[in-house]
Parts: sequence; structure tokens; C-alpha cells
Amino acid sequence: MLVQAANAGTGGNVSFCENGVVVDPFTLLGGAPNAGGSWTAPGGGTITNIDPSTATSGAYTYTVNGTAPCPNAQSVMNVTIDVLPDAGSSTSVQLCADAPPLALLPLLGTTPGGSWTGPSGAASGTFIPGTHIPGIYTYTLNGTGACSAEQDQASVQVGIDPLPQPSFTVVGGNGCAPFQMQVINNDPAGTQSALWSFGNGGNSIDPAEAWNTYTTAGSFDITLQVTDANGCVGSMTMADAVLVSTGPIAEFYALPWRVSVNNPTTVITHTPAAFAVYAWMIDGASIDTSGVFAWTFDPPTLGDHIICLTATDTLGCFNELCERVLVDDDLTIYVANAFTPNADGRNDGFRPSIIGVQEDWYDFMVFDRWGLLVFRTSDPYETWNGAFNNSGDILPTDVYVWTLKAKDQFTPEKAELIGTVTLLK
Repeated sequence: MLVQAANAGTGGNVSFCENGVVVDPFTLLGGAPNAGGSWTAPGGGTITNIDPSTATSGAYTYTVNGTAPCPNAQSVMNVTIDVLPDAGSSTSVQLCADAPPLALLPLLGTTPGGSWTGPSGAASGTFIPGTHIPGIYTYTLNGTGACSAEQDQASVQVGIDPLPQPSFTVVGGNGCAPFQMQVINNDPAGTQSALWSFGNGGNSIDPAEAWNTYTTAGSFDITLQVTDANGCVGSMTMADAVLVSTGPIAEFYALPWRVSVNNPTTVITHTPAAFAVYAWMIDGASIDTSGVFAWTFDPPTLGDHIICLTATDTLGCFNELCERVLVDDDLTIYVANAFTPNADGRNDGFRPSIIGVQEDWYDFMVFDRWGLLVFRTSDPYETWNGAFNNSGDILPTDVYVWTLKAKDQFTPEKAELIGTVTLLK
């Protein structure tokens, strides 16, 4: 008896879009397959239909059981399920006007390969603040394979927050060091945080007002940087907002600084600056003069005379310098003829009484009757106590010879004197 062999038809390759209709896989076979066979899915389960929304890609096998002695017949249909395009989830973003360029695709949470359009037409997918127009940027992603006729879109709403435009007022912008000034934020309500920079290394984070002290002279810029509620940052710099002065230099010199009572005149030298006002005082009295001038002390009172110069600039900042000039006697010498070094506190020492001497030009010597030098000094204020070189026992009562060389402190006049003194115990 002749048994007819089973016929499973011929398989092939087929693709479906995941949104396709349910398909009877038997209709996909070629040839003349026997009906009544069974289908096995890629996972091993038995199916009757292919639903693209739930099916998986892979080999679907159709089996027709044979009648003995004929074997079973099989054919394989390779099915590909193509997924629909997914452009991601629409969203929105707010940017500060000075933000860096922003890639929009990561905001949607999707894959590349699509195209962008924006308020001005085709777009690149990177938004550049200040260059591109804010608005809706749409991403279009086309399907592939069996889903090539499908398309999905998602959008990013891009908004731009303007930068804050801070302004401030300087209270008392000019002064003398140390100078404290105040700045006031003209819009504290719109300020989330602030940073003041005062140009001398000082700063403050007070959003409404701030104080700063300047200890050095100069012109200083002040900058206010603010952050608003949107996190956007703006700044304002006021150039030369503060002018600080330490006052002009008060400088002069008087020569000679030591003058004779008989010629009590000194010359005062001063070079004035154009921007300063100067005031002179000599011995407490104001005088009206400037530059280089000679001054005669009248009356020529012995002692120190004080000369002061005050220099004041246009900000009212000032400095003062005071120097002294000494009015002193001319060379005058008096030498006693006896002394009593007996430690009674009266007339115990011997030295010339001298005024107006040039202290580095002085020589005083004492000799005994045989010409032996018993005392010598170059100090006008050193006294002979009657001992040999001021050391040991008092010398015998006798007449001693002295010599003196001295020079006037103001003139070339010199004195060379010789005399005697009696030492009495």
C-alpha cells in the first residue's frame, strides 16, 4: 500500500512591526503544506497565532506528523519583530542666558538617529543660549524594518531666564585713610545671594549692604555679583568707586639746625606739590610763606624753636612734620682759679665753664709744677677730681698749670688758653 508523505510546506523569513495585526503563521508557509500541523515558538511553547505585540523574534517551527512508515515533516519560519520608534518623554528646561551649550537628546531619555526641529526650523539638537531662540524643540524618530512607516515625536520646551542686572550705591566714596565706606544694593529683594569685592582684597556676602575699610591710598573698583532665585548670576563693577588718600607728604629741612644767638637765622627748604595746600607754624605762630626762605628768630631766645609744616590735599587729608632749630650761645669760657676736692659737695671738681663750644674740637690738660700731665680730656663736660687721671688719691695741695683748646660751634674762631689753678685740700 502506498502512503503519502507529510508536507510541512516551505519556511522563510518574515518581519512584523510590533503594532501589527495577529497573523496565522500557516498563511506564511510556501508550497502546499498539510493543514492540521502544530507550531512551536522560539521558547518551545505551542502557538496557533503570532501576535506582534507579544511575540518574540526567532525560529517558529511547523510540524506535520507523518503516517508510518513516513516521517514527520517540518518547516521553519524565521520571524523578526521590529520595535516601534520611541522618541522619549517630552520635558522642559530653564536656562540662564549665559549658560553653556546644552545637548537636548539626553533630556528625552532616548537614542540618537532622529532629527530636530525648532522655532526657526531644522535644528541640531544642541541649544546655545544667546544664539538660538527659546521655545519648543521637537525630536522626530522614524521606525526601521517593518516599522519604517511609523514615527514618534517628543519635545523639549526651552526657556531662558535673563541674568540679573545688579546696581548699587556708594555712600561716601572719598576720604582719608583709614577710610570706612558703605555700599547699598539697590535691589536686595531680587538677590538670593551676593558677593561684594572692594578692590583692596576685602569682600562681603551681605545681600543688602556692606562696609569696608581702606588703609592704603589709591583708587579702587567695587564689584557686586548677585545670584537670583533662578540661580542666574549677574555682576556690576563701578570703576574708581572709592578714592582714598593718606595725605600729601609734609617735607622740609632747616639748615643750620643749630644757630648762634648773635646770628639766629636758618634757611628752610621745601618743594611744594601742586595739589596740596601748606601751612607753616614757627614757635606756635602761623606764617605765610612757601618754597625756600630764611627765618630769623626774633627775639633769639636760647633753646629749641619748633618749625611745623602741615600739608593738606583736596580731600582734606593732611600730614604734619615738625623740626627743631636750636638757638645757642657763642663760645664763652670761664675758668676758676682754685678748687677744694674734699668731698664736701662744694667746689669739689675743676673744669672750664664753657658754652657755645664745638664739642668735637676740645682739649683740656692739667700739669703739676714739674710739667707732668696729671689730667686730660676731650669731653667739655668731664671734671678733674684732683687725682692723677681721676684715679686714686687726691694730689697734694699745690698750684697746677692748665691749657685749653676750644672752637666756637658757629664760627671758625678758636681759643687757646693757659692758666693756673690752686688745689686746696
